[in-house]
Amino acid sequence: MTTVLIVEDDPMNFRVFSKILTKRGGFTVKGSEDVAEVLALARSKAVDVILMDVSLSRSHYQGKAYNGIQITQLLKQDPTTAGLPVILVTAHAMAGDRESLLAESGAEATLPNQWWITRLLSNRFKPWLEVIGQFDPLEPIGKVLVCPLNSLELGGGETEKNSFRPEIGIHSLFSMLPTAIVLTILLGIIAYIWGYPHWLDWREKKLFQRPLPLHWQAILGDRLPFYQQLSPQQRQKLEAKIQLFLQQKQFIGCNDFVLTDEVRLVIAAQACYLALELGSNPYPRLDTILVYPDAFQVRQVSSPDGYVVEEEESIRAGESWDKAGQLVLAWGTIAWDLERWQDGHNVIFHEFAHQLDMGDGAMNGVPKLARRNDYQRWQSTFAAEYQQLLSQLEHNLPTVIDPYGATNPCEFFAVVTETFFEKGRELQRNHGQLYQVLQKYYCLEPLISH
Repeated sequence: MTTVLIVEDDPMNFRVFSKILTKRGGFTVKGSEDVAEVLALARSKAVDVILMDVSLSRSHYQGKAYNGIQITQLLKQDPTTAGLPVILVTAHAMAGDRESLLAESGAEATLPNQWWITRLLSNRFKPWLEVIGQFDPLEPIGKVLVCPLNSLELGGGETEKNSFRPEIGIHSLFSMLPTAIVLTILLGIIAYIWGYPHWLDWREKKLFQRPLPLHWQAILGDRLPFYQQLSPQQRQKLEAKIQLFLQQKQFIGCNDFVLTDEVRLVIAAQACYLALELGSNPYPRLDTILVYPDAFQVRQVSSPDGYVVEEEESIRAGESWDKAGQLVLAWGTIAWDLERWQDGHNVIFHEFAHQLDMGDGAMNGVPKLARRNDYQRWQSTFAAEYQQLLSQLEHNLPTVIDPYGATNPCEFFAVVTETFFEKGRELQRNHGQLYQVLQKYYCLEPLISH
């Protein structure tokens, strides 16, 4: 499968490109704005094509600020990466700028970062979108991305030269359309933003009336202790959420791992149990779940001092990637957890807690809370408990909370979520206030530990 690296520092732009490339093109997507990581990925042959934002504002390398043009120049100057196709993404290209950008950088093509908005426009532009959605990055990219724009087959069957140029920009594009069409587009966007959550609620209620197949219920009853402990209404709600989750999220088996109904159900059920009372779409930033047979190796590239680039490899059982909309799990670890429900370790709870943490757009150990005044109590309680864990570890004292929670506040939230659901009684006895805050957030009692 072709892998596209998106070098972009705007989360919204990244998410839009990522969704279109994965959903419409079927590509694997990676994302980074770290120059050292981009170079390392390119040199390791881990990516097949790069979408490079020209106007990067937070990227540094060897103590200097780098934009997309300069990063592309580094890639083209290195013999090991010179042949890697690079597409420049820019919102500011005027007529004639494309040639100068390509000449200066050495990139293969340019693309405007507002082109995705044309998906909301009339069928006049549909043929171009179909081309973009199906292009093969390993074919001559400039031909695919640029040439079709000079001769589009329009709705009436006629051919119009230069009828639509992506370099025009969205403001000019809107000015070309009648006011009624612009208003219709804007109303459509507003209706989508307002109506999508209501549609999800309606969809969940419809699924609420449709039970899971009996053999699926048997799998859940056999593998997940909490399933039988739920009330009939909670179980019905969980089954509806599972069906909605399986419709919305894509599962991919990695390293020849074969996905089965049991694999999908076990993952979906625990993710939905965690968010049973957190609304119809608790994981809006998640698109794809990658499942490996066993723990997988991750290569991390960092530059602690801004000069020396360090690479290290680590073995992991799970990983949440916000920018790519992906979550990675190891089935071997999941199977281990299934046999040890009260040991305080659950990789599914852990990684999906990270997804909840990202729900407000920032991964900082504080998920999106129901009320504004909940944040003060959350922050004061979690800050105190985090410091207590650090102190206990410093003095070699036993802890209910796994020491990995001391890594940072983000990991602390994920770890105490595991503890809450698997060792709830001990957490309540030793960390009463923390237990109360978590119980109020999840709106659940940790059944499996009672």
